[in-house]
Amino acid sequence: MPFVQFSESSTTHRHAELRHVDQVGRCLFRRPGQLLGGRRGVLWRILRLELTPAMKARHIGAAIAAGIIILGLIMLFKPGTGGATVTPAEAQRMMQNRDSVVLLDVRTAAEHSGPSGHLEGSLLIPVQELEERIGELEQYRGKTIIAYCRSGNRSGKAATVLNAHGFRALNMTGGMIQWSAEQRPVVRGETP
Repeated sequence: MPFVQFSESSTTHRHAELRHVDQVGRCLFRRPGQLLGGRRGVLWRILRLELTPAMKARHIGAAIAAGIIILGLIMLFKPGTGGATVTPAEAQRMMQNRDSVVLLDVRTAAEHSGPSGHLEGSLLIPVQELEERIGELEQYRGKTIIAYCRSGNRSGKAATVLNAHGFRALNMTGGMIQWSAEQRPVVRGETP
C-alpha cells in the first residue's frame, strides 16, 4: 500500500521523505512514521496542542468551524424533519385560528382511531397514500398544513412531499408522543 503518490503519472514512493515546516521554520515530521505516531508525530503534537499560540488558535478555530458545518449538515439532512417544524405548543397556538391552519394526520386509520387518539378536526391521509391523494388537499393550498404522526418521522416525510407540491406544510416535532406527554387535548375513538 503506497504512502505518498506525488502525481497521477509518477511512480508511487513507499518510503519517500516527507517534510512539513511550520510558520517558524521547525520541521514537524520527516519520516512517514512520524505523521501518525511517536512523541514527535504531527497528530500527537496537535492532540497535545504542542504548537505555537498562533497555530493553536488556527487549529482550534478550524476544528470549531468544522464542527459547526458538520452539525449544520446533520440538521439539514436529518431524515424526517421535513424542513420547517413546529412544536406541539406552537401547533396548539396556531390551531386557535382554524381559518388559516389545517391539521393532517399521516398515520394509519387504526392509529388515528386507536388509544393514542388524534387531534380535533384533523384530516386523515396516511403518508403512504399521500402522493396519490394529494388532490384532496387542493382546497387547503392557501392554508398552513400541520402534519403529524406518532413521533414526527412520517410527518416530516409528508411535509417534504407537501412542500414539493407547493403547499405550505409544517412538521409537528415529536408527534402524538410529545403532544400526549405535554397533556394536550386528544380525541379518542372516532374515525374520520
